[in-house]
Amino acid sequence: DDYNYLTGNYATLRFSATYDERGPIDTSMVVLVGMSSMIDSETSALPTQYAFNFSTSESQTASGKVSDKFLIEGGSGLKPVIRASVLKKGIEDKITAVLKDNIEGYSEMSESEQKEVLQQRLSQTIVNRATIILPYKEDYDKLDKYPKVLSPTCRIEGTREITLDEGSTKEQKIVTFAGLTDASVGSENQGDINRSLNRYQPDISHHAQELIRLSRKENETEEEYAARMSNYDIWMLIMHPETTTTSSSGDSSYNDYLNALHAREQKYPAYMAVLQLGERKPSPSEEKYLAAWVDMGFPAETVALAYDKTVLRCHEFKWAYCNGILKRWHEKGLHTPAETAAENAAPKKEEKPSGGKNDWMKQYL
Repeated sequence: DDYNYLTGNYATLRFSATYDERGPIDTSMVVLVGMSSMIDSETSALPTQYAFNFSTSESQTASGKVSDKFLIEGGSGLKPVIRASVLKKGIEDKITAVLKDNIEGYSEMSESEQKEVLQQRLSQTIVNRATIILPYKEDYDKLDKYPKVLSPTCRIEGTREITLDEGSTKEQKIVTFAGLTDASVGSENQGDINRSLNRYQPDISHHAQELIRLSRKENETEEEYAARMSNYDIWMLIMHPETTTTSSSGDSSYNDYLNALHAREQKYPAYMAVLQLGERKPSPSEEKYLAAWVDMGFPAETVALAYDKTVLRCHEFKWAYCNGILKRWHEKGLHTPAETAAENAAPKKEEKPSGGKNDWMKQYL
């Protein structure tokens, strides 16, 4: 909107998973959508694309380590970052200070025994609630400019292989942000502005628990550990309150969706086989093509014909070229091998001489 807030353009994925032999752990992931047309511009006044970098930044010269205050902007502007290493040390120092006063016989222990018992107790600590408190200056002239929600997230970087129109591939960098608060828990504070106390106070309880458990692995260098630790850095983002929508397994529309998804994926192995790609699982970029061909209604036999034409023309298999053949057949209503064969066998309309002086040459050729 006009204040560069993200409004409803993200989804939450919740699942149970095992991490480094720990688990199963209930996990929530917020997927922020970027640069993708989602709304019909003819029927809605909302923008058809969402992304973080849709505004200019005016404070890049102010980037760096903060002191008693920090700046934050929407769009591509500055984002406050709380380093996980600093946060982990601060949490552990507070906990160990309490533990030292409550462990019987702690003062009589040797230094190595103290370290061992503290580490053991620290690993057993359960974080009931952890909150980041960010006060802001009370300025009534700018009160309407403060973000409605300043939410803690983790920045996730990765790469993926994308296929260009001409069939070649290249590696693309992906950056997304995963929210750290759980909107399904009513008591969780997502970072809503508190105008009474002039502050933001988002909860990071689960994240704090994970930081306590984080430790250097065997044979891991300091640099590798620091790089892994940086994945837990907290990025404060201007966001819209997250809402939850649930569907039960008894919901007919939910079941229909799962059944359709399963039926589509069942056809992938046959496609991969006729494309001479073996029994491996398709990559995400390849799966987009396969899903489109299933939705168009092509059997594997027709895909095999498109594969042959692609190799004959390009001397190798190219996804984009094969997809172009299938799209043209789909637009003409040709989906089975018999239908495509009938088109190839259809007689071409004979051209009549135009009366030009070179007509004899055209007829001869």
